Amino acid sequence: MINRTVTIGLPTFNRADLLKEALDDFRGQTFSDFELLIFDNASTGPRVRELCERVATEEGRVRYIRYDKNRGPAANFWYVWEQARSPYFMWASDDDVWSADFIERAIVALTENPKFSACFCQIENINTDGVTLRKYPSFKRLSSTGARAMDLAREKRICSTRCFVVTHLVRL
Repeated sequence: MINRTVTIGLPTFNRADLLKEALDDFRGQTFSDFELLIFDNASTGPRVRELCERVATEEGRVRYIRYDKNRGPAANFWYVWEQARSPYFMWASDDDVWSADFIERAIVALTENPKFSACFCQIENINTDGVTLRKYPSFKRLSSTGARAMDLAREKRICSTRCFVVTHLVRL
């Protein structure tokens, strides 16, 4: 696989319908120089595997790995992180909805601000009908220190304790 500008790590487990929407969002991104790593945490039915294998066959930038035994969510998320080969990384969840220009806007923001180590987006919880249930406050409190190693250490600590912070692009 070609080294891309962005690696997207997407752990999944048993949510084929939601996963299909997330995959469609990534396939429709205005920024296309990314690799998408889908790690299936031993989904019990065939639908996740069938969907992911089809998308990986259709898209050269998609890689699908399926575990035979469930490793738990934290191990699955961190394994995705460890597989990143690009200068930028972002986590995605199988129930995420992304604007078509999210990656492009994040890359532009980080390129124009080389001391920044991450770009966060606004987060809203929605139901399956797209109705907003909750809006989270801004992430201004997580502004970059300008010291990449310190930001990444803080990143790992925050992501280990607050799952909603995975909606961002980070410079590796």
